[in-house]
Amino acid sequence: MTQARTAIIGLHFLVAATSSVLLASPGGAVSEARLLPRDASRLQAGRNLLSNGSFEAVAEGRPLSWETFGAPTPFAAVPDVGLHGKTAALVDTPGLADAPAAGLRQEVPANPGCTYELHGWLRVLEDRGGSVSLGWAALDARGRPLGQGEALLPDATSDWIDLSVAFQPPPQSAWLVVTTPRVRGGMRLLVDAVSLEIVRGSRQPGAAPVADGLAVREVGSNWALLAWAPVHGDLQVRYREAGNRAWETEPAHPDGHCTLLGLKPDTRYDYFVEPVPRTHYDAAGRAGNPPWHIREAGPRSLRTLPWQARTWNGLRLWPTQPLTTVPGDRSFPAIEAAEGALYVAECVGGGIHLSRVQPDSLEVEWSRQILAPDTGPIALTGLLDTCLSGQRLYLTYNLQSSDSGDEGLSGARQMLAVYDLGQQRMLGEPLELPPIQPGASTYGAGLTTLAQQVWVTWVETWMEDGERRSRALMATTEDLQTGAEPVIWETGAPVRFWGPGLGVFEGQPLLLGSDLAPTGGPPEAEPLVAARADVTGFHGQQTLVAMGRNRYPRGLQVGETFYLVYRSDIAYPTYRGRYQDVMVAAVERGGMAVTTTAYVGDMTFNTWPDITAVGNTLYVVYQKLSHVYGDPDLPTRAYGTYIGRIETGPVLSATSGRP
Repeated sequence: MTQARTAIIGLHFLVAATSSVLLASPGGAVSEARLLPRDASRLQAGRNLLSNGSFEAVAEGRPLSWETFGAPTPFAAVPDVGLHGKTAALVDTPGLADAPAAGLRQEVPANPGCTYELHGWLRVLEDRGGSVSLGWAALDARGRPLGQGEALLPDATSDWIDLSVAFQPPPQSAWLVVTTPRVRGGMRLLVDAVSLEIVRGSRQPGAAPVADGLAVREVGSNWALLAWAPVHGDLQVRYREAGNRAWETEPAHPDGHCTLLGLKPDTRYDYFVEPVPRTHYDAAGRAGNPPWHIREAGPRSLRTLPWQARTWNGLRLWPTQPLTTVPGDRSFPAIEAAEGALYVAECVGGGIHLSRVQPDSLEVEWSRQILAPDTGPIALTGLLDTCLSGQRLYLTYNLQSSDSGDEGLSGARQMLAVYDLGQQRMLGEPLELPPIQPGASTYGAGLTTLAQQVWVTWVETWMEDGERRSRALMATTEDLQTGAEPVIWETGAPVRFWGPGLGVFEGQPLLLGSDLAPTGGPPEAEPLVAARADVTGFHGQQTLVAMGRNRYPRGLQVGETFYLVYRSDIAYPTYRGRYQDVMVAAVERGGMAVTTTAYVGDMTFNTWPDITAVGNTLYVVYQKLSHVYGDPDLPTRAYGTYIGRIETGPVLSATSGRP
């Protein structure tokens, strides 16, 4: 046995009863639950380091400050059965085969020089072949385990039982994880009056770790990337413009970085990193401050760069900035240029918004909804694309049961609609872009204009031998209206072609997309491929970008060069995984040699780009998101549409487009 297991393990069966209540059992029978003497000394604020140890603080039927771990663990606050106050927590584990241990957990900072006692009251309502314990684990500042122990309930009984364990955290402990109850197998039980207190040594609780090695990793004209050695626990950055009194707050990423957005160019900012403040609930459920203190390093300073362009491949890439049409929401933007103005379409909340933007200042002149959300079970969603033919704006979007990305697309349908800019209204009914393969769905499309005709490409997708397959189709809008068969990319086509875009290069349509199932490529590769097209079919397939995971290409020709934007996974030296950035590529005539660069580089998720041009100046829109790659437990934060300018012609004013 470990030293923690042998230190102190106490079991106290209670027989005195002051009153009784009726409690329904899972089978519908009613059993009597005795209310035991309510000794609350261990739950006093000066002694108990756990928040809401009496489970009196409740929101939406669940106790605050506690979270589940292991297998899915139904738990709820049950009134009028508590040992202290009125409420106890009900934990119900189904006991699935090979399910990990499950239950409730809470973390507090550790003081490794102290001896702790963990207490909790348990009452088994139904034993389904499981076992129950109170557990603890010690973690270092990086969240790595250093030691653990538990007090095991020897026998399941219908009486309330007081279970306790004493332990001393190992050296270098920074956090204590309390698991109460910790259930292996199936069990339905109540838990109440849980406490963690220091019984020997310094009575000073531990302090939450702070970020070490904090530094400004990169800085732009309107953003700054901070990085530090990762530490366990939730952190946030507080920052303000120098001279201001009020601080702004930005959540930090667990891997040890944070990007501050919306900063002013050439301006000094103060900042520091701190643990996210927690609300601590006492035995009566009243909110207050935790008993431990927070170490804070003094504020540091940074200065943003002046508003200036970055030079690459003969281009001047100006900093991107928020479009402010639909801030704080997903948008799937698309952009077109006509008569000296920019038109940005965004898919928001199941509807489509259109905005007119002034090219020099990038200010929004007007914004309106042009397609309302569907009121039925089918949602308008997915990546948009647009093109202009005279005053007619062609839009393609997807209808599906939910925004499921490239999975679960059964029944999805790609649609094509037309909006008249002069009349400011939709023309006719949207047209469905049909599949050819029986039972296939359609998802994703690209548009372009050539020789006064609008060309459309879209993808049909279906399951074959348990694997998803997809291929590109193409037609003109005239073909769609007459019911003519679309051109199918069959010869040499990828078995899973995705995210199509369509441009015009050297006088003919150029199909762009991703090969999601390349043969002979590196693992996780999604090459960017292209094929020239005409009314007879697709030919001249070429891999434009072989490395990385690349999706959602859009492009157009300006001068002798075809300029391309797409999303790609990007590795950063300060992060264990990858992020996504918008890439800018220049495709040259003839041999189609390709050069690329990361466009934004601020370690947020930059995706779903589109590109247009006014004269020799390129304009790029994209969606900015923030979340941890591959971590479904951390919610995605949307920042709306961003827009940027890329100059290929004479240098404009240094303040052009400045926010």
